[in-house]
Amino acid sequence: MSTSNNKETAEAIEAAANASLDVSEARFRQIRAGTKQLKHDIGEITASLLAVGFSKESIHAWDTMSDAEYEKMSARLEEAKRLQAEAQSAKP
Repeated sequence: MSTSNNKETAEAIEAAANASLDVSEARFRQIRAGTKQLKHDIGEITASLLAVGFSKESIHAWDTMSDAEYEKMSARLEEAKRLQAEAQSAKP
């Protein structure tokens, strides 16, 4: 009986390990897809910021800026978007 229990235990451990690997692989794929999407989004945001006059240096400095500095830049971006939308709507 001990051999049977050991075999069942080994099979259960193997099944759990395989399930864990499946979950890990699925999570890895989700993270990878999310990372690709994030890189794409960052590229679009960077292009938008450059188009409205932000410098590359100021964009790269975002990771070290304070919340107040971030809010100021966000407000500038929103104002630039608003002005751009107004200019687009004023075109004949």
